[in-house]
Amino acid sequence: MELTGQQREILKKGIIGAYLESELQIRLREKMNLMYSAIARGEDYTLRVAFLIQTLETDGRIEEFIRVIVKEKSNSYLEKVKKLLTNKSLSEKSNLDKNNNDSTIVKYPDRYKYKIKNLIDRINRRLEAFIRNI
Repeated sequence: MELTGQQREILKKGIIGAYLESELQIRLREKMNLMYSAIARGEDYTLRVAFLIQTLETDGRIEEFIRVIVKEKSNSYLEKVKKLLTNKSLSEKSNLDKNNNDSTIVKYPDRYKYKIKNLIDRINRRLEAFIRNI
């Protein structure tokens, strides 16, 4: 699932409005087995949430994350995010009905593309850091 810039902004505002940073950290650890401190970087909570969303989207886990956060708390922004998921599920269902033979490809078309892009980005950052230290 790839989000638009507007959807990312709505999700970010929803998370910040509904969760304290410590609550978000606990949810990620308990429900998704992720270490918030290893993923979220930045000077303040807003930046860390934005980076978290970007990383989870790149890793193909944004939909799982959204399901976890909207299940336990809600606000007007998270309600919009929940509607996004509902609309996506309906769209996927109709795609699955049309292409019954290969549901995995229809359901996760870009999952591996983002993992590869994430890996390339990480390698580039490490190379840049290495070159700076020479």
